[in-house]
Amino acid sequence: MCTFKLLYNEGTRVFWIHDPGPTGCFPISYIYNAPNPNLDANGYVKPQNELAQDFNKQLISSKTKYFKMRTKLPLVRFTYVDVYTAKYEQISNSRNQGFVTPLEFCCGSYYGYNIIHCMQKAIMNGTVYGGDQCKNPSQHVN
Repeated sequence: MCTFKLLYNEGTRVFWIHDPGPTGCFPISYIYNAPNPNLDANGYVKPQNELAQDFNKQLISSKTKYFKMRTKLPLVRFTYVDVYTAKYEQISNSRNQGFVTPLEFCCGSYYGYNIIHCMQKAIMNGTVYGGDQCKNPSQHVN
């Protein structure tokens, strides 16, 4: 409560609280867990998503504490957002929405464990690698 009270005393009245989302659904998670990632039924990295779900359970159980704070900080407002469910459903249903496989990057590329982000260039053994954007970015959810 100390941080909330400090911010409240500085004039903050609205707090946005959200979970980390399904980190196991991102291409980077798949790459870092290769060559044998433990995948769920949708092909996402299961241990990472389980960790996020455990965190979310703790966050939800703390939600009651946040709302009890309103008795001590009467003007405070909390908004809790379930990012995990929204993103997991969006990514899992991406093919039905016209996107290509969710485990493909649109922008950037990877070589080994180095991710080269959009428009960033890297030189490896004298060869220039670029993180050029894919041909059809609107087809990629990631």
